[in-house]
Amino acid sequence: SGVSTASTVSPYTTASPSQATTTPSTTTTSTTTPQQPLVAPLKVYSYSKPGPPDCNIDVSEGVPVDVAPIAFDGNSLLTFYDKDLTEGVNVLLIVSDSWNNRCAKLRVTVKSQNCGDGEDCSGKGACYTNTSMEEYECQCCPG
Repeated sequence: SGVSTASTVSPYTTASPSQATTTPSTTTTSTTTPQQPLVAPLKVYSYSKPGPPDCNIDVSEGVPVDVAPIAFDGNSLLTFYDKDLTEGVNVLLIVSDSWNNRCAKLRVTVKSQNCGDGEDCSGKGACYTNTSMEEYECQCCPG
């Protein structure tokens, strides 16, 4: 007797070699052992600003980026290496042959953790940043 399970299929998984989906959906499968999600082969490219406007890319214009895909809680996570990201805005394009000419475009901002004389603002406040700031700043505490 088989075990019936329902699972969510994401752009990073495939239901079978002949069926690939890029939109979340629920499928029901029957099997004697739980199915493990298959990680679709992903390619990541770094582009100079602003990067391509769509997914029609010429890979010779981008720089291949090494990633470490990690399966976690039924999802696929991508880990980027420090060597591939520079301080400032990094434009990354993620593509997969199984996504039918769709892609994911990411803007990753890397900021230096340098906050004056020390990360704790020399005991006079705390380092902080937000999306509109280019770097961390010290926010002084009253008193």
